[in-house]
Amino acid sequence: MKNLYEMVKCAQAGEAEAMEALVERFMPLLRKHARELGYEDALEDLILFLIETVPSIPLERIGQENIGGLVRYIQAAVWHQLPKLRRRQREMMGYLEDLPLEVESPRSSLEEEVNFRLWLRPLTEKQKRIIQMSYLYQLSDQEIAGILGISRQAVYKIRQSAIKKLRKEWQ
Repeated sequence: MKNLYEMVKCAQAGEAEAMEALVERFMPLLRKHARELGYEDALEDLILFLIETVPSIPLERIGQENIGGLVRYIQAAVWHQLPKLRRRQREMMGYLEDLPLEVESPRSSLEEEVNFRLWLRPLTEKQKRIIQMSYLYQLSDQEIAGILGISRQAVYKIRQSAIKKLRKEWQ
């Protein structure tokens, strides 16, 4: 097995196996920070950042004997990326909060529009919003939870309750 310095050098040379080994080696750190970020794709964003960062690591400055310095360099690079990812996630959530929350269907006729609204009539306002965000905007439970200020589990329960109510009503 190669040491960390050799893995980085091979990854910089374009060896996919070396890059995979690096990602695997730093996976505990990436998972920890992904949990801190708390959004659905955080781990993938951090892995992508690591892959993009490896080619720019200055191995000649760090030195082959200084494996600890190389580890600290990678840890610091990931740590400095966290505020950028948090800011990007907040901006995305702000964009999602600006989406119109009235149920609008892509129906072509007035009759279809009326039928669509009648179909959702048995639901509470919160259920309608969650159904719309889940199925029309295709947002994840985590994203919906952030917008509405409730837990992801609450979003799931409300959506399941709405589906159950609609099935019962329209059977």
